[in-house]
Amino acid sequence: KLKEEKPYGYDYNENELLRLGKEYLEAGETELAMAVLKLNTEAYPKASAVFEGLGKAYVQQGMKEQAIEALSKALELNPGNQRAVAQLEPLGVDPSTVIQELVLEPEVLDHYTGVYEFAPGITLTVSREGSQLSAQLTGQSAFEIFPKSEDTFYLKVVEAQLVFGKDDDGLVIS
Repeated sequence: KLKEEKPYGYDYNENELLRLGKEYLEAGETELAMAVLKLNTEAYPKASAVFEGLGKAYVQQGMKEQAIEALSKALELNPGNQRAVAQLEPLGVDPSTVIQELVLEPEVLDHYTGVYEFAPGITLTVSREGSQLSAQLTGQSAFEIFPKSEDTFYLKVVEAQLVFGKDDDGLVIS
C-alpha cells in the first residue's frame, strides 16, 4: 500500500524497510512493524541486518523463541554481527554455539595475502601473522579477519565481509 501511495517516500531497500519497521514499532503499530520486518527477511534473505532487526523486534515483543531463531540466522549470515551476539546472550544463548568457527591452515591463508585494489588509490592489504589474517584499507588501521568459508571472511569490529575471487586454477586473484 505504501509503495502505491508513497512511491517516493521510501526506496524499499533493506535499510529503509528496517527503518520503516522501527518507526511502526515506536508508534505502537506492532502488527504493521512485524509484517514489514518479516517482509524484509523475505525480500533480503541473505542480509544479516534484516534478521537482526526482526530479532530485536521479537525481543521487544517478548517472543523469545522467534527472537533466538532470527538472531541466530543473522549470526549465521554474518558471524561478525556483534549486535546479534549482544542480543542473544541475554536470551540465554551462547553465540559460540551458533557461529561455526572455521580454521584454515596457515599455508591456505597465505593464498589470500597480498594487496588488492578497491578503487584508484585505495587498496586493501591482507597479511598473515601466525594463523591469523588481517586486512588494512588505505589510511585505516589493520583488523583481524576470520574465515566464514574457504573464500569468505568477516570482521568482528564492523559488520563487513570480504569475498575473495579465484581463477579457474583456484588461485586467489581478487
